[in-house]
Amino acid sequence: LKLSPVYAKAHYNLGLCKLAQGRPKEAEKAFRQAVLFDPDHAKAWRKLGAIREETGFADEAMAAFRQFLRLSPKDGEVRERLAALYESSNRSQEALAVLQMGAQVFSLEANSLFMGGRLAYAFGRFEQAESWLLRCLESDDLNWEAWHYLGNVRVGSKDFPGAVRAYEKVLEIKPNHPP
Repeated sequence: LKLSPVYAKAHYNLGLCKLAQGRPKEAEKAFRQAVLFDPDHAKAWRKLGAIREETGFADEAMAAFRQFLRLSPKDGEVRERLAALYESSNRSQEALAVLQMGAQVFSLEANSLFMGGRLAYAFGRFEQAESWLLRCLESDDLNWEAWHYLGNVRVGSKDFPGAVRAYEKVLEIKPNHPP
């Protein structure tokens, strides 16, 4: 198993078995072997990222997820996880960049659009934030948080009538929303 790159898949499968047995450290070792022998083994990079994320090694998880996305750029779930890791590490600019890159590659899901809109708002990019939040609301018009952020964005853009409409929508969807 350890001598030939043709066994990268065997290392990956061994890692899956170790995970199923509840042995993440041994699984991680097998996945590391898989990517050592085949640096383009996307599934092994994804599993490495997940293990490192679960064990609290955010930087290593982010590195593995970046490698995975290099190989599988259309995976929205991993893109969201990477953006969330960046955001939780106070690296919001990088989180936004990951989501922007995803927007160029494929149609983002509502959750990614909401996260991107929220981050764009935080950076004062009101036009981009509004665009992403409106796209989010196209697929989920009952997302009160997206409406709330849209209201904030419109206040920032000095579109007060638009902000009022957005906040009224929040209260329509969630009448007991705290002030």
